[in-house]
Amino acid sequence: MPQERYLPRDLAAQGVDARFRLMTSLLGLGAALWLSVERPSWFSALFLILALLLALFRIASLRRLRRERQQGVSAGLHLDEHGFRILRGDQVERSSWAEVKQLSLDEEKLSIRVERAEGAIWVEPLYGGLGLAELFELFLDYRRACRIEGEALE
Repeated sequence: MPQERYLPRDLAAQGVDARFRLMTSLLGLGAALWLSVERPSWFSALFLILALLLALFRIASLRRLRRERQQGVSAGLHLDEHGFRILRGDQVERSSWAEVKQLSLDEEKLSIRVERAEGAIWVEPLYGGLGLAELFELFLDYRRACRIEGEALE
């Protein structure tokens, strides 16, 4: 049986990612503004509105991340022989290995899809400094080691 493992959320890497997303959305906003000035049309106005909304969303996302870091919100991924828990402040998402029907790597969404009877959970590579492939392998290792006797692993 694998040992119990806790992976804290990597706030530093998330901060870098959030700043990068904000910068790209601001570049998009600049392009939309230029298009609206150079070639005013309903399309350029729509593009400007969407770019502005995206930039505001990215700003709010970065501010939320900074607030969580300042408040010391506990967040992480806990794996053990019974299952896993995703901790996000006061919210806890639990799943036992017996409930997990399938694990799959979604490279388009850059996340792991955990299929259960209650619905899917998407786990992003935000924990312990692990990349997507490393985190997926960790989930597979725990799932293989802890599966119910006679159960097929997909």
